[in-house]
Amino acid sequence: MDVFEVSAVDLMNVTQVIVGHNDKEAGRGWFLRRICVRVADDEAADRYWMFPCDRYVASQSNGITVSFTVL
Repeated sequence: MDVFEVSAVDLMNVTQVIVGHNDKEAGRGWFLRRICVRVADDEAADRYWMFPCDRYVASQSNGITVSFTVL
């Protein structure tokens, strides 16, 4: 599992996430099982969102950025 930490203003309630692949290198697609978003300083983990994806992220055309919205 890969984990990415992002610093941002308080997002309040996360309702969607946009995911993309820039296709800079051929064959660099990846499978995205889910996206989990949580507030790092929230010890009670009251603010935690799970977005199931279950799809392969890759482009079909060279040089084209592919993105989709996960609701």
